[in-house]
Amino acid sequence: MRLRHWLIIGALSVVAFFAVLLTGLDDFDLTEFESIEIAFLSDEQTLRGTLLRPNEVFDPPIAVIVHGDGPQDRFSDGGYLPLFHVLLDAGIGVFTWDKPGIGKSGGNWLDQSMPDRSAEAITALQIIRDHDDLSSSRVGFLGFSQAGWVIPAATHEVTPAFAVLIGPAVNWQEQGAYFTRKRLEAEGATTDEIEATIAADARRDARIFAEEYVPSREDLRGMTPDRFAFVARNHQTDATDDIAAMTGPVLAVWGADDLNVDAETDAAR
Repeated sequence: MRLRHWLIIGALSVVAFFAVLLTGLDDFDLTEFESIEIAFLSDEQTLRGTLLRPNEVFDPPIAVIVHGDGPQDRFSDGGYLPLFHVLLDAGIGVFTWDKPGIGKSGGNWLDQSMPDRSAEAITALQIIRDHDDLSSSRVGFLGFSQAGWVIPAATHEVTPAFAVLIGPAVNWQEQGAYFTRKRLEAEGATTDEIEATIAADARRDARIFAEEYVPSREDLRGMTPDRFAFVARNHQTDATDDIAAMTGPVLAVWGADDLNVDAETDAAR
């Protein structure tokens, strides 16, 4: 009887495990929703993405996704899928596309400035607004991290139905200093050591990002030349003025323990 008891418990545990596993996998499956491939031109490059529409919702609101940093495809290598599933279940559609040079999109995302990215986001939003059957939909932005430099500027040219910013950055150089500070604190560095390192980094940046300067291999610090050029092009980005002039309703959310973005300072701004 005792053996039978444990066998039953074991069988139920296995069933429960696979039920939880399969439920979690469902979050990564969007095949139940309508999916439409959409291509659009930005900076003379053809970008390709996917419009996902919720089931049985007439003129659903649509979130135009603005990626953070890095070579992101439309689904962020699958990382976006659970979030998109939640939005679609709530009756909210999604439009997302491959960054330039990633997936099926032409170009090279490392050739972009933040104004280039803002222009791209504006075009994407307008494409969705003009799409068949969505003329009455509320279309807005949903972006992450680096989108903090992209979306505020975009709202100067077009007023979105909403702008949602998740962990947005405000000042590029201050963000870099914050990341360095957190890394050194985790390594046990003293306050004086941290301040000295940040000051040295600022002096180095002023030197290597100066006009006409040709970086050495040491200056690249493991970056490819394309990545270095991207940083040099954008390292002075500051969204403070763009934030002050944003149009449309805004929701900005930070994680208090973010190691990349200074949540407290940026939320105050």
